[in-house]
Amino acid sequence: MNKFVNSVLLFLAFFTFLLAVIVGRDIPIAFLKTTGYYLPYKEVYFFVVAALILTIGGRRSVQRWMGVAMIRQVARYQWNEPIGKGRKNRTLFYLILEGFFHIIIAFLLLFFTKSAFPVFIVLILLGIDHFLYAALGVVQNIFRIGITKTALVTVDRDVKVLYFSGLRKISVFQKDIFFEYIKELVLEVPSDVVDPEKKEEFKTVLEKQIDLNRVYLDESFKKY
Repeated sequence: MNKFVNSVLLFLAFFTFLLAVIVGRDIPIAFLKTTGYYLPYKEVYFFVVAALILTIGGRRSVQRWMGVAMIRQVARYQWNEPIGKGRKNRTLFYLILEGFFHIIIAFLLLFFTKSAFPVFIVLILLGIDHFLYAALGVVQNIFRIGITKTALVTVDRDVKVLYFSGLRKISVFQKDIFFEYIKELVLEVPSDVVDPEKKEEFKTVLEKQIDLNRVYLDESFKKY
């Protein structure tokens, strides 16, 4: 989910930046027989892009904060622990990197043309959201993994809820724990989301929540 959102935002940012350069430098557009400064509806384009970025980035932000609210209800979990230190450090690094990316692109757009102001505002807000999310990850340990009676929940850069209903197999391959369901559905979580010192606890609690007559635990998971 997070990779898809970043790909879409990067795509929008690239073409918006290209338009900002054309408008700001008044570059001729031969096939339209005009120049960037006189390009019709340029303000409308920037408003539309701002709305798209806000919709996509805002949706991801809402999902993250909903995940935080959910994982904080520790009493509802059979097991609830902070994610592994290595995973946490990478999460913080990428959140800060993404935040700076949003803010740098925002100021570059505004540098070339004031018409990009709506996009500037949206990118600044999303950048601040990244920094705030990262800060709370340090101060309040909101990056966690939990097990309820019905699902596995992970909250870091992304929020994942893997339900046990329909689950048929759990295995580990390379850097991921795979959950295979009926109808060939396969979901995964990074294996380093579990603190190495908590792996045995994690496996023990997880096994208690699933029907071992229906779910096959692969040897790779047992050795995890």
